[in-house]
Amino acid sequence: MMVDKDGNSWKSFWKKAWSWTIAGIQTAIGIGLMFVPGAQGLGVALLASGATSMFSNVLSAMGINSKISSIASSISSIVIGFALLFTTFAAVGANLIGSGAGGVLGGYISEVLGFSFTAGSIIGSIVGSIIGGKIHKLWTGGFKTRADFKTHYNNHGIQWVILV
Repeated sequence: MMVDKDGNSWKSFWKKAWSWTIAGIQTAIGIGLMFVPGAQGLGVALLASGATSMFSNVLSAMGINSKISSIASSISSIVIGFALLFTTFAAVGANLIGSGAGGVLGGYISEVLGFSFTAGSIIGSIVGSIIGGKIHKLWTGGFKTRADFKTHYNNHGIQWVILV
């Protein structure tokens, strides 16, 4: 096995390089898709995902442990999500907020159960993202545009739905 002058193996170098490469590809594809009509939502999601991955990679390169890095990544997802709530990409924002909250919650639950914080954070992030999207859909009534909502409101008035 090849080892550099500091005692690091090339295997660990490629493992680190791979995570930077994936984050870079996510960011680049996200930026590209933002200029494709109809794919802007996916572009924003990939750009936000790539940015949080880069942030996590920077923290790892600084020597910060994985638990703190996971929490910081989750908080950055929540911040980006709140910023997106006030744009036409509010659904992506809701997913990011759910992902961030689920990441922190899942990490701590996993840790209490005796498992890795990072593994729980990943699982919680996925589940939280799904929940965030469902909450956004309930909040907006599933309407894709304001015009759809206005048409529905003009035809049917306000209808309250009780979820059991």
